[in-house]
Amino acid sequence: VNNNKNNNNNKNDNKNDHQSCPLRRGLQSYGIPAEQIPITDAGVPKVTYFRQWMKLRATIENDEYNNNNNCYANNGDNCYGSGNNNGYGNGTNFNGNFNYNGNGNGNFNYIGNDTGMSNDYDCNYNGNGNGNNVQNFRIESPYLNDIIFRKRINTSSYPGNAAFCGLIESKARRELRVQIELEHKHFGANANTASIIANSTCNRKGTKLFASEIIQELRSNANHDRCRRRFLVWNEDGGYWTELTNEVQIAKRVEYVAGAIRNAVARNFRPPSLSSSPSATPTPTALPPTLAVLPPTLAPLPPTSTVRVHAHASSLRKRPQV
Repeated sequence: VNNNKNNNNNKNDNKNDHQSCPLRRGLQSYGIPAEQIPITDAGVPKVTYFRQWMKLRATIENDEYNNNNNCYANNGDNCYGSGNNNGYGNGTNFNGNFNYNGNGNGNFNYIGNDTGMSNDYDCNYNGNGNGNNVQNFRIESPYLNDIIFRKRINTSSYPGNAAFCGLIESKARRELRVQIELEHKHFGANANTASIIANSTCNRKGTKLFASEIIQELRSNANHDRCRRRFLVWNEDGGYWTELTNEVQIAKRVEYVAGAIRNAVARNFRPPSLSSSPSATPTPTALPPTLAVLPPTLAPLPPTSTVRVHAHASSLRKRPQV
């Protein structure tokens, strides 16, 4: 009975798969990305991103509730609540200037929600006395040019990360090529390409300098393209992204990624030809000993004989015609 039930379930699953394929093709014919619909071929909804969104909304609403009910006293007279009237708390519009001035022993915490509408914002935090100024922007959806870091998740296919890794790879290849050319120029045939590659990847100071150059190049490109490039990390507890502003943390993460990519480039690097005459005819590759002499079955036919091939599919033998 159990076997019959399993067979029936398998038949139903196959039936659902066969029914979903033409439906997905029909949607794709209208330009609708059917693979992004949150449902499996068997009809089971995908709720991972929905739960993530619900978790984020719960975190935001809890903070709004706490800000509405907590009083941050300055001198006992002023109470800074939700921030809808006083400019403190959760803000979703980043097209203006936000000024927060605190005096005394109060704690001034700003938690902003970045809805992805604009990057044009200017936040000024001024605190006097023993006040603590903390900023934490919640980012629900990163921009395409952002560089994201998330534990246990491969983010190399993200557009910003792909451009970031491509920049590191191209710079590493260019650096290796220049070093090898200089070595061959000074030492000629005595240059050791393997030692050059090993020294370029094992030098810790060189990796730090390489990472700092990558960060500077990323920021210069962002200024040239007039688009802000951010380094974002995933917050597991809240289910949102936060921006990395600590230069030490940014340098460590870039250094880690750059070191891994440089080692991979060095392992797979093939130095270009360094011959002095670029127009010289390349030397043909010699055949291995097993292919130097053709076996008798593959020897060419005599020039006086011709070949006739039978048209029948069941007979593919070649017969010499006299």
